[in-house]
Amino acid sequence: MELFENVAFQVALLVVVVFIALFIVSRKIYEQKLRTSIRKGDMEKYGKLLNSFFAVILLEPNRVNLLRAIYSLDINNSKQADLDLAKVNFRRLKGDEKGLYVQTASTIAMNNKDKKLFAQIKSVIDELEKTGNEQIMVKQLQQEYKINKKLYFDFDNTVIDDLKEIIDNCDNEMTKGMMSISLAKAYHLNKQDDMAKKTLNKAKEFVKAKGLECYVPLRYKEVRKQGKKRIITEPLLPSFLFVHATYSQVEALCRNNNASVGRALLSFYYDHTSYREDAPDKNQPLTISDSAMDNFIRLTSIKNPH
Repeated sequence: MELFENVAFQVALLVVVVFIALFIVSRKIYEQKLRTSIRKGDMEKYGKLLNSFFAVILLEPNRVNLLRAIYSLDINNSKQADLDLAKVNFRRLKGDEKGLYVQTASTIAMNNKDKKLFAQIKSVIDELEKTGNEQIMVKQLQQEYKINKKLYFDFDNTVIDDLKEIIDNCDNEMTKGMMSISLAKAYHLNKQDDMAKKTLNKAKEFVKAKGLECYVPLRYKEVRKQGKKRIITEPLLPSFLFVHATYSQVEALCRNNNASVGRALLSFYYDHTSYREDAPDKNQPLTISDSAMDNFIRLTSIKNPH
């Protein structure tokens, strides 16, 4: 009887060990599939993996809900993102996950013009600050909150100077590019479309002075002044300048420190669905084929305000 019990115990122990080993291997395979789908920009496959039954079994459920919320935002489903984020227990998140939570909640609040949710985010950031941990991340979140509040909820034209200061002192090209887009929005909200246009023209002149070809798409707008109709032009994409050049040529432009131009004028815009082979966690600069660009130029050159 004792021998039987020992054998039964050993068999049970072996089953547990095998189960744990299979679980660990399955989780690694699943995580590898997630990373591969992201690296290849296959968001459809990534979404299916993330929303599968196995996700909450192989990964920590709290983390899964956060990733689902981020994915829902990526596919422009702010309503679903809000539902996914509501399932996340913030206090159980670790390190950078807390920063992702705050940024995701901020984006949802801005998309939905939800002042109540945005106010709650401030409380979350204050709570993070009190812990004394991840202070670099907390400082960045505080900065982003300040900018977003002025830009999306209680517009304050001092956000323009705030954004300029951030861009001038930023070494991260991706952050610089996103802040430049925000700056163009701030100019627009402050009724400074002319300033946004001048800034773009200044960048265009600088690129041309370097012997490179560039294009600023315009839209034709019908306005009425002194009782007369006029057709005027304004940038279709206020913060975008398309440059026909190699990666190294554009990189040299972005690194230029001329006082007359400043680092704030030029930065890459990144393709958020494509990742670099040498750095899988970083996006590639957005590139457009010559044929696609030719079609784009042809379409945006039609002089029609409608």
